[in-house]
Amino acid sequence: MGVSVIIPCYNVEDTIGKQLSALSKQEFEHSWELIIVDNRCTDDTVEVVNNYADKFDNLKIVTADKKAGAAYARNVGVDNSTHNYILFCDADDVVGDQWLTNMAEAFLKHDFIACKWNLKSLNKNNESFHRPRKGGQTKGLMKFSIVRYLPHASGGSIGIKKSIHYSIGGFDENFKFLQDTDYCWRVQLKEIKLHFVSNAVIHTRFRESKTKEFIQSMNWAEYNIKLYKKFSSRGMPEYSLKKSIYRLYCRIKNCRKLIFSDLRANCLWHVAALLGCLKGSLKHRVFVVY
Repeated sequence: MGVSVIIPCYNVEDTIGKQLSALSKQEFEHSWELIIVDNRCTDDTVEVVNNYADKFDNLKIVTADKKAGAAYARNVGVDNSTHNYILFCDADDVVGDQWLTNMAEAFLKHDFIACKWNLKSLNKNNESFHRPRKGGQTKGLMKFSIVRYLPHASGGSIGIKKSIHYSIGGFDENFKFLQDTDYCWRVQLKEIKLHFVSNAVIHTRFRESKTKEFIQSMNWAEYNIKLYKKFSSRGMPEYSLKKSIYRLYCRIKNCRKLIFSDLRANCLWHVAALLGCLKGSLKHRVFVVY
């Protein structure tokens, strides 16, 4: 079995070294390649990667400079891959021991897979305020925030058979954010189950500042509305107007917590989500506050 591991990169000189070091220590008895996708890097990312080149039997750096974005970069990575099975990971995370072997073994039974997160090891001195995600993929696949729908996984944790990737047209490059959720759903709508690989772990890193987490929360909320709009005609249950009005009231009411220092961080996450909901609702002409 051959596997292509793809890492989209944009100015990740400070973190990619740890990821490459972890990947270089993977023990895998089959053929595999590592594809680094340079998506308009302006720092020393490529130089850092080149410093690790002698640690891999098959490392390729490919350029994706026509547009910015993880969706486009991942698609370019797949186009430059030589194996039938694809694994995606991110440059600011770190794969765990035996990650490659355990994911490859899962491919023997499943064509679409996602690994487990560890949120502790890379974030000991960085207490994130956005844990309303309820741990992400620490115990299983993620659930949609608005209504009950198909499960999904982060783009930097999934693996897929290449032919399936092409059958759905790859990642939707119109999604600047949450393109991984859209991708997971389109695959599953072809009746291909997303399987959680509990013995394959990726150590996931939080955003390095509260400002970036605030922006992330706002962007995710906005694009959740876009997802809701796109998939409302594909079996997604309707989110009631009554529920949106109630959630709007609750989120505004919770803004009072900003005056309490011990609650301020988590409250800011919810304020950002509210702003994203309102922006997405205006843009897509559907009122949803969750």
